[in-house]
Amino acid sequence: MGMSIGSFDIGGYDATILRRYAELMFYAAGQNPDKAGERVTFLMFSKNPLIERLYEMLRCRFIFYPSAKGTELITVKRPLKRLNLLTDRRVLTGRDIIFEAMSDPSFDPSRRVILESEPGWRPTGGVPVGELRIVNESTDHITVEGEIDRPAILLVTDAYHPGWRAEALAGSVQSRYEVLPANYALRAVPLKAGTHRFRMEYRSPFFEAGVWISAVGAIVYIGLWALLWGKSKKGKVNPSTGFDRLTTGALRTGR
Repeated sequence: MGMSIGSFDIGGYDATILRRYAELMFYAAGQNPDKAGERVTFLMFSKNPLIERLYEMLRCRFIFYPSAKGTELITVKRPLKRLNLLTDRRVLTGRDIIFEAMSDPSFDPSRRVILESEPGWRPTGGVPVGELRIVNESTDHITVEGEIDRPAILLVTDAYHPGWRAEALAGSVQSRYEVLPANYALRAVPLKAGTHRFRMEYRSPFFEAGVWISAVGAIVYIGLWALLWGKSKKGKVNPSTGFDRLTTGALRTGR
C-alpha cells in the first residue's frame, strides 16, 4: 500500500526481506529469531515498550489498523530522522547480546547506537553541531553532504546489508568511508569532524560477477561470429547455412 502512494513503509515493498531485519522483528514479536522468514508479525507497540522503541528507531510515524470503528490511526511520538548524528556508542558482538541490550529500558536509539566493531576513531562525546542532508538518491544509492564540528556516528535508519558501500566525493574531509551494521539491522557511517560528501551505494557481489560473466560471454559470442564470418568470406562456410554447414563438416572430418 505504501508503494502504491510512493511512501515509505516499515513492512517493506518486495516479496523478500533482509535476514537481519527479519530476525529483529521476530525477536521483538516474541518469536524465535532463528526461525525468521518472510512472514513478519507487526505488533501494536502499546503492548510492548520494545516495540515502541523499535518503531521509533525505524522512523515509523503512523500506524493504521482495523477495528470495529473502521481504520484507526496511531501517531508515533518520537520517530527518528533518516540521518541521525550520535556520539554515544556501544560495541557488542553477537545477535542475541545485541537484542538483549536493545531490550533494556535504558536503551534510547535517539541517543545511543550499538555497533559490532570499533570505528577508526573515538567520538569525543557531546552533541554534534552541524547538519547532514541527502542531496540525491535512488533505490540503490544516496548522496550525503554536510558539515559537523566533531567526530560522530551517522545512523541511517535504512536496512543494512553487506552490499552497501560508501565512496568519498571531491571536497570531503575523509578519503575513505565504511558502512557498518548499527542496532543490528540499520546502517552506521563513522564520521570525522569537518565537511563531508560521500555516496552510499548498493553493490551486490553477485551483480558484479554477473556483469563479468555477461561481458566474457559477449566477447566469446562476437569472436565466434567474426570467425564464422571470416570463413564464409573465404568460401569455407556457406553463409546461407551458417552454423549447420560448419557442424556437419566438423562431424565428417572427426574434429
